Amino acid sequence: MKLRNAVAGMLVFAVAAFGQNAAIAAEKCCSGKDSSCAVEIKKQIVLVGDSLLDYRMVKKIGRGSWGESLRSHLKDGIEIVNTARGGASTRTFQEKGFWDKALSAMRSGDHVIISFGHNDCNHRPDRSVTLDGYRKNLAKFAEQVRAKGAKPVFVTSVATCTFKKDGSYNDYRGLAPYVNAMKQVGAELNVPVIDLYARTLAEVKSLGKAKAAKDYWMSVDGKDNTHTTKAGAERYCGFFMEEVKAKLPSLAEWLK
Repeated sequence: MKLRNAVAGMLVFAVAAFGQNAAIAAEKCCSGKDSSCAVEIKKQIVLVGDSLLDYRMVKKIGRGSWGESLRSHLKDGIEIVNTARGGASTRTFQEKGFWDKALSAMRSGDHVIISFGHNDCNHRPDRSVTLDGYRKNLAKFAEQVRAKGAKPVFVTSVATCTFKKDGSYNDYRGLAPYVNAMKQVGAELNVPVIDLYARTLAEVKSLGKAKAAKDYWMSVDGKDNTHTTKAGAERYCGFFMEEVKAKLPSLAEWLK
């Protein structure tokens, strides 16, 4: 199907731009009758999620995106299609049309990374989603990705860098239930789950707020305990790749 689409596209372009003779040449090229040329269709990783993956984060001073950090760790011929949007929950990502755009970009054989949670568990009514709604949205995403011939992969959210006055960790947003919900849906639908929450939670607890904030989070001013620095994004991208190499061979093959 991918090759057929590529052939059709080249034929339309050739006829419009250069006439019938060019169209015949393009058909021979794309059909393999002319071995001197070939259509290269690159493999894709489609990113679907919130600000922790959003490519626009790298444009903000000091901020990073572990989704964008992944680009430099892929083998030649693998592309990132980053459709993630800051502030998005599983509900608003659909309402604002981003999910439709992500679906249109997916091709058979793609890996589709799905990572939401921070805005779903947020208390803001314009973003939040109930746990039941969150489960249903994730199940819908997985079903529609598979209908495109692509492979869904759930990734739990990065933990926040938040502590109580006594020094113990504070899941102030209530993210953990959403992490567990993603794991449950993954188990029910046989969708691989990369537990980035567990890895980052262990990291922030080990470092403590002061060092974690200084090295990896934007919370040195006490205002942003969610978004990472560029160093943090690279660190947590590393965690993601380690988990992929241990648990998801089909995607691990695409990593350097």
